[in-house]
Amino acid sequence: MPTYNQEKYLKESVESVLNQTFKDWRLVIADDGSTDSTSEILKIFTDPRIEIYTKKNGGTGMALNFGFSKAKDEEYQTWWSSDSLMKPEFLEKLSYFLDHNDFDLVYCATEQWEESTDRRWPLSEQADQTWEKGKLLKYCFLGIGWLWKKWLKDKAGEYQTEICEDYDMHLRMSELSDKFYFLNEFLVTNRIHPETLTSKNSASDDPDCYSRIVQSKARKRRGHLKIANVHPRWDE
Repeated sequence: MPTYNQEKYLKESVESVLNQTFKDWRLVIADDGSTDSTSEILKIFTDPRIEIYTKKNGGTGMALNFGFSKAKDEEYQTWWSSDSLMKPEFLEKLSYFLDHNDFDLVYCATEQWEESTDRRWPLSEQADQTWEKGKLLKYCFLGIGWLWKKWLKDKAGEYQTEICEDYDMHLRMSELSDKFYFLNEFLVTNRIHPETLTSKNSASDDPDCYSRIVQSKARKRRGHLKIANVHPRWDE
C-alpha cells in the first residue's frame, strides 16, 4: 500500500484489509513522505501482519517499487490504494480462485463511488471488464482489485515512475501470460474524490495522454505500428 497525504481515507482503507475473512496476509505500507497526519494514523495499527516504512517522496511508482522490494516468499501479490476499500471476502475469493484454477492473475468487478454525491455505479458502465488480451491494448479495464502469482510480477520487473503505472504493469504482465480471469463479483470500491490522481488527470486538457504513452510503449515492445484507440473520457 503506497500512501501520500491520505489522512482522510487511510484508516478506513487499512481497516478494510484488517477485516478480510482471509487471515494469512502481510501488508507492507510505504509512506511516500507524507506531510499530513499519516504517520500518526499509522501508529494506531499494531497488527504484526502490517509493516510500515517511510521514504522520501517520489511518487506512486517509486513507492510501489520500494514496497515490493520488501516482498518475501508470498505466493500471491497485489497492491492497494490507501483511499480504496476491499469487501471482506476480496482476498479469500481471489486467492481461492488462483488456488483451484490454472490462471496467473484474477481481477474482480469494481464499484465506483463518487464521494461528493454518494453516487455508486459499476465500472462496467464505463468499460467492459471482461477479459480480452487484445482489448487491454486499447484501454485499461482491470479496475482496482487484482491478485497475481508472484512470479508474474518478478518477471515483469519494476513499476514505471510515470502516471498509469498500473496500466503499464498489466500490459507487461499480459505479455508474459494470457491466463487472466475476470471474477464478476463486486469485491472492491474505488473511491473517487478530488485528490486522486485520476481526478486531477481527468481535469487536464488531454486526460488520455498518459494512456497513449503506455500503449505506445507496449506496441513498440510487441512490434506493432498502429496507433491504439484510447478509451473515451469517463465523464462523457
